[in-house]
Amino acid sequence: MSTRPPLAQALRAARRLRPYTAEGDYSYSMRELCGDGWVLVGDAARFVDPIFSSGVGIALSSARLAASNIIAAAPLGFDRSAFAEFERKSRNATQWWRNFITLYYRLNVLFSSYIRNPEYRLDLIRLLQGDFFDDDEEPPVLGKMREKLALVESNPNHPWHSGLRSLQPQAWRDGSVQR
Repeated sequence: MSTRPPLAQALRAARRLRPYTAEGDYSYSMRELCGDGWVLVGDAARFVDPIFSSGVGIALSSARLAASNIIAAAPLGFDRSAFAEFERKSRNATQWWRNFITLYYRLNVLFSSYIRNPEYRLDLIRLLQGDFFDDDEEPPVLGKMREKLALVESNPNHPWHSGLRSLQPQAWRDGSVQR
């Protein structure tokens, strides 16, 4: 703090409003991603998980999509309906991202298994990069991973069964994260 005297001075006058608490889930989703004359992109709209560091890719992809909607709406005005495509694609993309993260936390060996498969490698790389905002369908690898997970969950003798985990944030388990 000594390198930033104005900040140190401001903090000396600060007072804590609530007790300190531990925070283990940083996930959130805004109920509205757009409205008349405004649009949220990147982490302002939804934050899924800090581990995979896709934030910059998702921010850039959502901003690019928002920009194309803004350009198209410019002659007519910027009411909420101008951002319908942006909102639909953004919600789909972040939901697919969340689905991938949930699968990873539940059984992370799925990732290793599918990233080695040439048929699904590109889907996984695109998911990790946040590069699926232009897609109208969920990446096929997610369905395949869910199928494999169901097989592992239903078979206690499966070699991966002992690797099942429940590391999802509480907000995802109880549905408190908005979609």
